[in-house]
Amino acid sequence: MRITQTGLTERIVEQVRQRYARLSEAQQRVTTGRAVELPSDNPSAAGEILSLNSRLARAERYERNAQAALSELNATESSLAILSDLLTRVRAAAVRGANSATGEEGRAALAKQIDSEIDEALRIANERSGNRYLFGGNRASSTPYQAERDEAGQVVGVSRTEDEDPMELEITVGDGQRLETGIVAGDLFELPDGQNLFDVLIKLRDALKVNDIGSVDTALTHIDAALNLATDMTSLVGARAARAQSIIEKLTNYRNNTANRLSELVDVDVLEAVTQFNSEQTAYEMSLRAAAKIIQPSLVNFID
Repeated sequence: MRITQTGLTERIVEQVRQRYARLSEAQQRVTTGRAVELPSDNPSAAGEILSLNSRLARAERYERNAQAALSELNATESSLAILSDLLTRVRAAAVRGANSATGEEGRAALAKQIDSEIDEALRIANERSGNRYLFGGNRASSTPYQAERDEAGQVVGVSRTEDEDPMELEITVGDGQRLETGIVAGDLFELPDGQNLFDVLIKLRDALKVNDIGSVDTALTHIDAALNLATDMTSLVGARAARAQSIIEKLTNYRNNTANRLSELVDVDVLEAVTQFNSEQTAYEMSLRAAAKIIQPSLVNFID
């Protein structure tokens, strides 16, 4: 087969073009740090990369949800600790009030203390976390409890804002996996014996005012029930917080492993990429020099 000068020139030019294309690809990998930019760069890895990106985004979303749940649970634990301290103080005051050695003046002072504790308990029940009520459950935009006050501003009654009990708020932290973010007010302030904690405190305060030792003693039983309930709720929330922390750790490990695998597929080995670039650059320059030696004299001969 006879090779014409035109054919030889075209073949040399095409070889130079191919070398330049390979050099451009090598330079692109060094510049971007990515081995795969388009599915066509590595068709066999493209499907896995797409799947890994989807799984990584889902894991990051679940981790954010678990972190938000843990934050709510930690805030709930703090409020429960404050409530437990309050009930401990109330119980101590009731014990002193039930003591026959405590006089009328002493009980009047204790009544003032309980009056202050009622306001604090109401504040805890209506605690806010960001733009929502901490114990509001799935109705977190509504105040859990509302107080009725007399002309002097003293609380004389406390009632639930909602007619129906709100449900605990849950958040998705995995495929088919949900986590409770806290507890609702009714589980904490409505006592197992059917008493409302606020009614118990109000009755205790009023009994201390009128030296009704029998009613003060009765209030102690309900206060003990409230303390036990607060302890149970603290254990429940603590267990949920521990679960949230465990989920976060597992999601973090999964996310890191997924990101590492994605990096293996997408990212280049920098040293290898630079070495390849230098090699392609050398090959390209050599092809240019070779082409110049062959093509230029041939063109002169062709002109002659």
